[in-house]
Amino acid sequence: MLRIGAAIIGLAACLCLSLATDAQQRRSTPRTSSQQLERPKEALPVPERDSKAPAIWPEEQRAGPLGPEVRVQRWRIPTTDGSNTFMAATVVRPLTDEPRPLAVLNHGTPFARDVPHLIEPYHRFAAEWFVERGFVVVMPLRRGHGITGGPKAEFTTCKNPDYIKAGVEASRDIQATIDYMYQQPFVKKGHIVVVGISTGGYSSLGFASLNPKDVKAIINFAGGRGGFVNRVPQATCDAARLIETAGKFGETARVPTLWIYNENDNFFGPDLARAMHAAFVKGGGLAEFHMLPPFGQDGHVLYGHRDGIRIWSPIVEAFLKRADALPSP
Repeated sequence: MLRIGAAIIGLAACLCLSLATDAQQRRSTPRTSSQQLERPKEALPVPERDSKAPAIWPEEQRAGPLGPEVRVQRWRIPTTDGSNTFMAATVVRPLTDEPRPLAVLNHGTPFARDVPHLIEPYHRFAAEWFVERGFVVVMPLRRGHGITGGPKAEFTTCKNPDYIKAGVEASRDIQATIDYMYQQPFVKKGHIVVVGISTGGYSSLGFASLNPKDVKAIINFAGGRGGFVNRVPQATCDAARLIETAGKFGETARVPTLWIYNENDNFFGPDLARAMHAAFVKGGGLAEFHMLPPFGQDGHVLYGHRDGIRIWSPIVEAFLKRADALPSP
């Protein structure tokens, strides 16, 4: 039976911090770093729905349950910075207690005024996708965000952003999450996948630069920082520094990474996304890059959208297979 113990985070799965004002701020794997898939630029449809419309997807044209049976529970995860802060988190896992590999899903950051209101992240469709493929999923709310509280260690300013520091501090929280989840009997050691959207995606790239133990693959959805400044589409706080930092991450990252962006992302446009990827690869990072056509009104929401999963699912699954990161049946 589905047990829902978590609230849904709406904005954090889709948005990245604008950083405006004071509160804004070789692994021996075959290289796929130069792989860049270009697609036609016609928009990917996001179907409109209303109460009289028929179900869009075939599996919805029937009565009964949809999706996997899962256990959903709110957790608190200790941090390692000495602040005695506990990260709010959501854990989603199969009904069985058999140990499963771990997938860490990292949230984005909304506009500054909304940060204090964040609760436990719950990327529902992505979480179910990973559980269906044999993972235990944990979604931590990093320090400085919402009910987690604690120091705003990864926050910076738009005028003089320190993207390296932001990556280091976010990586500290990702590692603390892994360390704590490794103590749980239902988590299988030695097999981790790290995923992130927006600031969470960029944080995951920072984490990749540490070549963390047991991490088989990292997936970056629309990653970046300081985007959509003053709600101006594709305006970024010091884009040159964002690109430079991506290159720094690539110098030491040897974990296979997957980058997924959309042509009409309001936070990080295609030119910036390609430039960050190029810098990461030039630094030595392993990165498979996909620039997808426009999705709805803002491609930044692809990851968390119920229709977006149909688009990214085959890309992610194929990548995980190549990286030997899918759990055994």
